[in-house]
Amino acid sequence: MIFDDVEQQTATEYLRIARVVSFANTDIELVRGGSDARRRFLDFLGAQIEPTYRPTLRAYERALRGRNSLLKSPHPRPREIAAYVPPLLEHGAKLSQMREALVRQLAPFATQAHREISGANENLQLIFAPGNESDFAAHLASSSAQEVRLRQTMAGPHRDDLTLLVNEMPAAQFASEGQQRTLALALKIAQARVFAAEQGNAPLLLIDDIFGELDPERRNRLLKSLPSNAQKMITATSMSWLEGDTGGRLFNVAGGSVSS
Repeated sequence: MIFDDVEQQTATEYLRIARVVSFANTDIELVRGGSDARRRFLDFLGAQIEPTYRPTLRAYERALRGRNSLLKSPHPRPREIAAYVPPLLEHGAKLSQMREALVRQLAPFATQAHREISGANENLQLIFAPGNESDFAAHLASSSAQEVRLRQTMAGPHRDDLTLLVNEMPAAQFASEGQQRTLALALKIAQARVFAAEQGNAPLLLIDDIFGELDPERRNRLLKSLPSNAQKMITATSMSWLEGDTGGRLFNVAGGSVSS
């Protein structure tokens, strides 16, 4: 992979240098979707700002796959299953600690971005929800009978989640459509601000037609909340709602031709 005319030898090197934040309508799954989407969000961010994050995640996933494979076998062998416990505990503890630190780093940026976009005095809270009890080893041991019955590991960072509250109520169940979309955008802006704080430079922002579900006021507040020093590539079906200047070049695509 080549970036800025320099070959990046590993995916880790590329992720650490090529910082991009994409905005799309599917981001709402961060709010109302399953925990997988929120873990991926944290993992992508973590891999880009912490060099040990990706190796730790991969090591945990290898231990988890091996253990689950044994649990799914026709005749699970307790000793073989137990052999995967030490790496699961070691890498799992590190992974959860890094995810919890990421949430603490994201939270103030997301809260501020949420207020900027919504224009309302709503309180957004991000809370890390670990997939295991504080004593991970004891939790694994106590769930062994359930694991044998369900044939999978029942505790660990593969069950970590990010709890999202608006005015102390779960956003997935009680927030309106507009509130949920605003929250998803706030998470992405928070991601961009974390990158800027870590690196000193704002990332590239790719914003793909996300304005349709927002009223004109929120659309304009969203544009104003984007990092001013970031390079942005924005697509929209119409810009008639825009207040003021975009600060960049505007291209119109119609009938197969491009004009500016």
